[in-house]
Amino acid sequence: MDEESKTPVLMYWRYAWRNRIKARFFSPYRAIPTVAASVLQFLWKHKAQTPFTEMWITMAIVVAVYLTLFILESLWKFAVLTPPKNYDEQLEVIQNCMGQIGALEEAQREPQISPQEQRRRELVSPRIRELGEVGRHILRCIADHGEIRLLALHAEYNFGEATLNGFLQRAIPSSLRRDDADALYLELLSVIRGMPDPDSDKHWIISDCVEYFTKRGREELVADLAASAANRNVYAAIVKERLDHAEQTLSEDDPAFAEALLTAGNNATFEGNYQEAEQLLERSLAASERIHGERSSQVLFALSRVCIIKRLLGKFAEAESAIQKAVNGTRECFPDQGLYPWTLENLALLREAEGKTDDAERSYAEAVAEYEKICGFPSYETAEALYHQSGCLLRMGKTAPDEAAIRRAISVMHGVEQLSDYEKSDYLGTLASILEAAGRNSEATEMKSRADELFQRAEKQNENQE
Repeated sequence: MDEESKTPVLMYWRYAWRNRIKARFFSPYRAIPTVAASVLQFLWKHKAQTPFTEMWITMAIVVAVYLTLFILESLWKFAVLTPPKNYDEQLEVIQNCMGQIGALEEAQREPQISPQEQRRRELVSPRIRELGEVGRHILRCIADHGEIRLLALHAEYNFGEATLNGFLQRAIPSSLRRDDADALYLELLSVIRGMPDPDSDKHWIISDCVEYFTKRGREELVADLAASAANRNVYAAIVKERLDHAEQTLSEDDPAFAEALLTAGNNATFEGNYQEAEQLLERSLAASERIHGERSSQVLFALSRVCIIKRLLGKFAEAESAIQKAVNGTRECFPDQGLYPWTLENLALLREAEGKTDDAERSYAEAVAEYEKICGFPSYETAEALYHQSGCLLRMGKTAPDEAAIRRAISVMHGVEQLSDYEKSDYLGTLASILEAAGRNSEATEMKSRADELFQRAEKQNENQE
C-alpha cells in the first residue's frame, strides 16, 4: 500500500484517538486502594525480618491486572464505540448545515410579502369565498394568466358562456348605489393624490379609479392619472417581477427558475404576445430538460405548452415536433395519468388548426378513450373531455359525432357530483347550438329552456350560500 493510500487511514485513526471514549472503569488510579491494603497487610502480619518479596509480587500482580484491563477497555472503546460516536456527531453537524442551507435557499427563492400585500389578501379573501367553487376556478385561471378575454377562457379552459356570465354577475359588486360608489372613489382618489410617490404596488388602484370614472363619463377627474395607468397590467407586472427576481437570484438549474419562465410564457400567451411567449416557453423547456430530464412530467407539460404557442403562431412543423415528443413521452412514462390524454387533446387542436379534420376527430376520440380508461365513466374528467370534443367537432362542422359526444356527457351529468349546475347548463347549451345548426329548432329551443333552468337554479344556490 503506497503512502498516499495510507494517509487518509492514519488521519482517520488520529481523529478517532482524539475523540475516543476514554476508559473509566479500569483506570490506573483505582489500583491505589488495593496496593495500600497489601502494604498494611504486610505490616500487620509479617515480622520485620520477613523479606519484601511477597509484598512486591502482590503489588505487581494487582497493578498488572489493572493495566491489562485498562488497555483492553481503551482498545474496545477506541475501535468499536468511538467510530459510531464520531459518525453520529458528524451526521448531526451535516443535518444542521443542510437545514440552514435549505432555509437560506427558501428565503432567497421567495420574496418577502409586504404588509400592504398581506392586508390586500385579507381584504380579498372573504370576497373570493363568496364566489362559489366554479367562480374560484375561473378566478384562479385569471390569476394564473393575467388579463384574459372571455373567448380565451372558453377556448383554452372550456368555461361555458353560462358559467362565465354567472361568475361576472357574482364577482362584480352590485350592492353599492352610484352616489355611494362615486363618494368612495373620490375619497380614494384624494388618497392617491396625497401619496408622495405612488409606486408600482399602487398601479392596480390607480387603474381601477381611471376605469371607473371613465365609464361614469367623468374622465376630467382622472386626466392626470390616465397616462400612468394606461396599459398597466398588474398581474403581468407581478409575473415580470418574479421572473426578474428569479433571473437575478436563482441558478438556471433551480426548478423555481424554470417555473418562473413557464408562468411568464403562459401569461404572455394569454395577453396575445406570442413572440415573447415563444421565447419564454422555449427557455422554460430547456431549463426543465436540464433540471428534471427529458422524460419528466415537467418537460412533457412544457412541450405541450410549446406546441400551443407554435400552433398560435402558425409554425405547424415546430408544433408537430414538440407535440410528438410529448405524446410519445406521456404514452411511455405516464400512461395512467391525466397528462397523457391532455396531450392528445393538444394534438387534436393542432390537427384542427392544420385543417386535418379527420385526424383531429381521431385524436380527440383517442383522448376521450384514455380519459375513460384512466378515470372511468361516468367521471368528471371524461365528461369534460366529451364536452371539449363536442366543441372541437362543432367548429369543424361535424354535427353527427358532435351530437353523440355531448349527448353522452349529458346522459351521465346528473350522476357526477363534481359537475356544477353551471357546467350542466353549458352542456345543454352546447347541444342546443348543435341542434340549431342542424335546423332542429324546436329541439334546440327545448334544450335552451333546460339550460336556463339549470343556470337559474345555480344562481339561487349561490344566493342561498351567500
